[in-house]
Amino acid sequence: MNFKLSENEFIVGIDIGNSMSSISYFNFNSGKPELIDVSGGYGKINTPTVVQYIKDTKEWVFGEYALLNKPLSNEITFDNIIENLGKDIHYIIDSKPVSLVKILSLFIAELIGNIKNINPNAHIIGLNISTPCYISEKAKNELVQAVEFAGFKNELISVLPDRECIIQKLFYETGIEKEKILIIDFGGREVRGGIYDLKTKGSDIFADCIVSYFNSNFSVEKIELDVYNILKNYYCENTGVNDVYGFQKAQLEAFAYQHKDLIFQNKSEKDIKLYFNFSYPPFKQVLTKNMINRIIQPYASEFVQFIDNLLNTVQGNNEIIKKDDIDTVLCWGGGFEMLWARELVINYFGNKVILFNNPKGESSMGACYAAAAHLNVLNDSFVHMKDLNQLDFDIGLIVEEKKGVEKFVPIVPRNSFWWQKFKNCRVILMENTEKDVSIDFFKRNSNGHIKLIEKFKLNDFPKRPKAVTMLDISIKCINSNTICASVKDNGFGEIFPKSNYEKVINISI
Repeated sequence: MNFKLSENEFIVGIDIGNSMSSISYFNFNSGKPELIDVSGGYGKINTPTVVQYIKDTKEWVFGEYALLNKPLSNEITFDNIIENLGKDIHYIIDSKPVSLVKILSLFIAELIGNIKNINPNAHIIGLNISTPCYISEKAKNELVQAVEFAGFKNELISVLPDRECIIQKLFYETGIEKEKILIIDFGGREVRGGIYDLKTKGSDIFADCIVSYFNSNFSVEKIELDVYNILKNYYCENTGVNDVYGFQKAQLEAFAYQHKDLIFQNKSEKDIKLYFNFSYPPFKQVLTKNMINRIIQPYASEFVQFIDNLLNTVQGNNEIIKKDDIDTVLCWGGGFEMLWARELVINYFGNKVILFNNPKGESSMGACYAAAAHLNVLNDSFVHMKDLNQLDFDIGLIVEEKKGVEKFVPIVPRNSFWWQKFKNCRVILMENTEKDVSIDFFKRNSNGHIKLIEKFKLNDFPKRPKAVTMLDISIKCINSNTICASVKDNGFGEIFPKSNYEKVINISI
């Protein structure tokens, strides 16, 4: 270390995920980040990214308490916060509008408040936040706003993608110099994988993502939903009801959350006994090892297929990455807290695998390392990442917002991965179609410069007056260099019913 912190000065790293969050601080005695157990030793180290407002007492509660408190009070619960960032969402609470940004700021303030449990006189001098790599620029801007609302505007150093934080931690703790690293993120929304070509130059790390792949067909959230449905079926069979609502549904959700680990972490051959004590009358359900294996098998098969597909994804130079080409496999994300996922990846890659006791916490500690380096507490070392599968520009349209005023409307947001799915865009065609019309596609770089990439002619479009045609426009990326744009006629209600007109074009970007 270049210098020592005083015992009251804290450098903090936070990983904010859609499902769970984690916080760490830089321990100046050991010279390393250390996770903070937000449960105080009575639960999980990480905390659910959930906020709840209890209307009866006008009280805000957070994390696991908010998640498990659903059936017990008159409350408004906010989850999927990170997924909903960037959408300018507001809620009405006590007859007043409250933004999602403000709600997130309360969560951040509560999370950072845990530092006071270590030192009541703690003073934050630097803060980095790790986020999922898929969040948009608008979402990132709202996150920064939330940090400012929480009172840490001056302390915030940067918002970093989680994979960058993982590589930062790996560098400081292992001293990597040149490797091909596979990072598998078994997260809440999907499972993602990327192969990185890592090189060091001086004290800096250069990481080029040469292959990336994802599968949204299975994720931690989907597995949790499947566990809930299994337990719901047991509940319905034993109580004679056809479905559950309200209080019973909330009780079952809390029960599934509490017992997911018990089901998936069972190492012994003994049966698992689940006690539905909230039911009337209470009952017991026994899960045998064979029953648990049948639950796991579809996920395991899909996971193996995912890894196979990732390794067989062709790079730009038409080279296929083989298993033997991988030097290190890093596993993080909440999915690797499940025993079957850990065993599966070890069986596939052997001793190349690095598993973490707390996969989610690794990102927060990596963010903490980066903050300490920025403040010269550690020797400067920064990660420079280039993802060949991530777009560094927006793709969209220019539309007339009001008379004489135009604006750019992104369909493919900057920092998206080319393999993502994008929402359709609907626009009203402001020209009559007696003559052939066209749709202009543009791309916009990080400096705001807009460039025309295609004038898409809609030949033989149905003849209509101006402002009475709704177009449905969609874009999907074929690869990082080519998009496929589709324009469909949606008509204009009963006056001008939609036709079967659709035109598709591939556009080089």
